Amino acid sequence: MFPHLDKLIHFSIFFLLGFFFKLRFPKITLISYALILISYALLTEILQDIMKQGRSLEVLDAIADTLGLLISYYIYTKHIK
Repeated sequence: MFPHLDKLIHFSIFFLLGFFFKLRFPKITLISYALILISYALLTEILQDIMKQGRSLEVLDAIADTLGLLISYYIYTKHIK
C-alpha cells in the first residue's frame, strides 16, 4: 500500500458516481450536477464526523471527491457525448 491510498479510492468512487449520474441524466447542466453531487460528497464527509464511528471529516477527502466528480463530467461531455 502507499500513503493516501484512501484519496485515490475517494476519487475513483466519486468519478464513477459522477460518470453514471451523467450517463443517466445526460442533459443535466454543470451547475445542477455540481450542486447535487458535491453537496452529497460534502454531506458524507460531515456525517462521518458527526456520527463518530471511527471516521472523521477530512478536507482532502472532500477535494478528492470533488475532483473525481468534475473530471468525470469533463470526460463525459468532451469524449462520450
